[in-house]
Amino acid sequence: MKDTWRQQPTRPCYTHYTSTSASRLDRFYATNDFHNRKIATEIVATAFTDHCAVTLRLNLDIPIFRRGRGMWKLTTSLLYAKGSKQKLETRWAGWTRQKRYFSELTMWWFRLTKKNIKHFYIHEGSIQRRKIKEKENFYYACIYDVLLDSRPQEKKKRPQSLSGQNSTIT
Repeated sequence: MKDTWRQQPTRPCYTHYTSTSASRLDRFYATNDFHNRKIATEIVATAFTDHCAVTLRLNLDIPIFRRGRGMWKLTTSLLYAKGSKQKLETRWAGWTRQKRYFSELTMWWFRLTKKNIKHFYIHEGSIQRRKIKEKENFYYACIYDVLLDSRPQEKKKRPQSLSGQNSTIT
C-alpha cells in the first residue's frame, strides 16, 4: 500500500492544524493498481473543523451507464382530443382484421396492437404539442407586434367650434 499524496518539498501541505503545530493526519493509502489510476489528490479547507478534507480522484475504466427516457405514459388528454377517437377507431378496425394472422389472441395483442396503440398516441401527442407550440408562437408574435407598434395614435381632427366666433342666429 502506498500513500497517494506526492509531497512537494518546496510546498508542504497539512491536513490537521492546532494552535502550536500542523501535521498531515488524513491520508489515502492505495494498492499499486489504484495508485497508477490516480488523477489527483487534493487538500481542501473546510469549515467548522480542525481537519482539512482530502479528495482523491481516480480514473476507473468503468463504462458510463446512460438511462433512457424511462417508461412511456399515456397523456390522458389525448383520449379526448378532437378527431383522435375516429382515427383510433379506423386503425383499430385494421388491426382487428389482422387477428387471423396470429395463432393466439395474446400474440396479436403484444406483437401488433399494443405497440401500434403506443405509437399512435405518441404521434398524436407530437401533433398536439406542435399545435400548441404554433399557437404560443402566434400569440407571442401578436404581443411582440403590439409592443413594437409604439407609434402614437393619430388624434382625430375635431371640427372647429363656433364658440370663438360671434354669430347670432336670427
